[in-house]
Amino acid sequence: MLGKNSKDRTAPAEPQSKGTTVPSQSVIGRGMTVTGDCITDGHVRIQGTVSGGVTANGLELADSGVIDGDVSVPKAGKKGQVFIVAGRITGRVTAHVVDVKKSGVVLGGIDAEEVTIHGSVEGGVTVRHRLAVSSTAVVAGDVQTGRLVMEEGGRVNGTIRMGHPEAAAPRETHSSKGEDKPELRSETDDGRRNETVAPAAA
Repeated sequence: MLGKNSKDRTAPAEPQSKGTTVPSQSVIGRGMTVTGDCITDGHVRIQGTVSGGVTANGLELADSGVIDGDVSVPKAGKKGQVFIVAGRITGRVTAHVVDVKKSGVVLGGIDAEEVTIHGSVEGGVTVRHRLAVSSTAVVAGDVQTGRLVMEEGGRVNGTIRMGHPEAAAPRETHSSKGEDKPELRSETDDGRRNETVAPAAA
C-alpha cells in the first residue's frame, strides 16, 4: 500500500513539469534562405538569409545573417524587447530597443525608444529616449534623439537634433539678428571644436 500511495503522489509532478511556459523562439540557421515575410509573436534568431520583412517580439541577427527588408515589432509587441543586429539589414528597423553590434549594418535607418550603435547605420536615426554612439560607430543621415551619448571616435555624418521627435519641427523666427537660429557644433578627431552657425538673414 505504501508503495502505491507514494507512486500516486508523485504522478502529478510529471505533467506539471511539461506544462512549464517557455518563451517561443524560431531559428533560421546558417545557410538557410527564407523567401517572403517572417512573422512571429516570439523571438527569432537569424543566422541565414530572409528575403522579406521580419516582424517579431525579439530579434537576434547573427553576423552571418541578412534581412533584405524591414524589421519591426508587432503593434501589440512587448516593450523592452531588444533587437540585436550583428548582421546586415537593408530596410528600416522599428523597435523598442536596438543594439547594433560592431559587425552590424542597417541601411534603412532606425526608429526606436533606445538605440546603441557600434556598427554602421545609414538612412537616419530617430530615438525617443537615448542614443549611444560608440567609438566604432558610423552613422550616415540625420539624427533626432531625446538624449545623446557619443564616444570619441564615433562619427555622425548628418544633422543632430536634440529633443523628442514629436517636437522636431524647427520653429519659425522673424529675428533679423539670428539669435534664434539653430547652431550645429561638432568636434574634430583631435578634440578641437568646430562651430558652424547659420548666417543671419540679410
